[in-house]
Formats: sequence, structure tokens, C-alpha cells
Amino acid sequence: AVARAPGIEPRQKFDRMVEIYTNQPTLSARTSTSIEDQAYSTPIPMSYAMLHAIDVTPQTGSYDSTAGNGALMIGGDFANSQANEINPDRAKALRDLGIHVVTENDATQYAPTGKFPRVRVNPPFGSIDTVVYAGYGIKKLEHIISIKALEALADDGAGIMILGAKREEGEGGHG
Repeated sequence: AVARAPGIEPRQKFDRMVEIYTNQPTLSARTSTSIEDQAYSTPIPMSYAMLHAIDVTPQTGSYDSTAGNGALMIGGDFANSQANEINPDRAKALRDLGIHVVTENDATQYAPTGKFPRVRVNPPFGSIDTVVYAGYGIKKLEHIISIKALEALADDGAGIMILGAKREEGEGGHG
């Protein structure tokens, strides 16, 4: 609701989202299901920044292949969006939120048949057995999920995703 609130400047919306974020459970407050699914809530302020980075408006449809609780769906057009979430409870919550199409597929193998102007993804991270995709050996869970999600991106669309990276040794690796 904050992302779509009329008459509020983006900075005020962001500040309100930071306030909401500080009240979210910490990673130490995880359930056995969230641990098994590697489910981490995307921080709301980060979701809001991401929607601005790829110019999502209330008229923009989008796709999220690992939608979780729907944080990355904020600010867009739910009626023209699709969320994929393998956890049935979270998938139901996404339907209740009003996301037009909610699927419950394995994001390492699934891509919707339609194309979307925006793709937003915060996949679970981890090592996997090598998956060959377009001749390349993919060894990271977050990479294959992101690749599959990008199959749903319209040719003139924009995508954004959260991916892990190792810090480099030395001075450049601090931060």
C-alpha cells in the first residue's frame, strides 16, 4: 500500500518502508520451512529501490519466479502480473494479495509461456549439480533460477535480480 500511496514523495515512501523493515523478523526468527526452502524476505526498502531501478509503475505487469511473500511485486500492476512460489501457503497469500496468476512450480525448470515487461527475482542461493543451459554449465541455484525467469522477459523489457557474490581478497573486497 505504501508504494502505491498517492501524494507521497518517493523519499517519504522509502523512509516508511525502512520503518516497516526494521519491524520485520530477523533471520534468526526463521521457521523450519523457511530454512528448508531457503526463504529470505526481500527487504521492503530494497524492493522499492528495485522497482525504481527498472521503472515499474502501477500499470506495469511483472513476473517473479520465486515470489515468496510478494515483496518484489510491490508497485506494479497485480492484474497483469504472475508470481511463482513453490510453497503452497505463500502461494495462497499471493493469490489473496491479488496477483493475477500464481503458479507453484520448481523455478529451476519453469518459465511461464507469456512475456512480461519486467522480471524481478530474489532466488534462493546455493550450489547444485551442473545443469547445462544453452551449452553452459550452471552450478549455482540462483543462476539457473534467474536464467529461467529471464525467459519470461519481453524483448524490450527490463529485469532485476538479487544475486550473491564472493568478496574479493584485499583492499577492494571491503565494504
